[in-house]
Amino acid sequence: MSVSLDPLDASSIIDTNWACGTIIGIWPSSTGILGATGRDQAASVVALYGPRTTVFVTLDDGVYEFTY
Repeated sequence: MSVSLDPLDASSIIDTNWACGTIIGIWPSSTGILGATGRDQAASVVALYGPRTTVFVTLDDGVYEFTY
């Protein structure tokens, strides 16, 4: 299994209103990351932190939203 992570700390985005988040991509070991496309992913996660923390998880059977 291969996992990539990008912390969105707003360091390169102007006027972000203090929104930060995390993007995570997960690929199965059969494909790996090199040369893979988004359709090859086993799962992906997008998390947005702030006054309303929201996490989106994408799996093969759909997209799930969790809010705190």
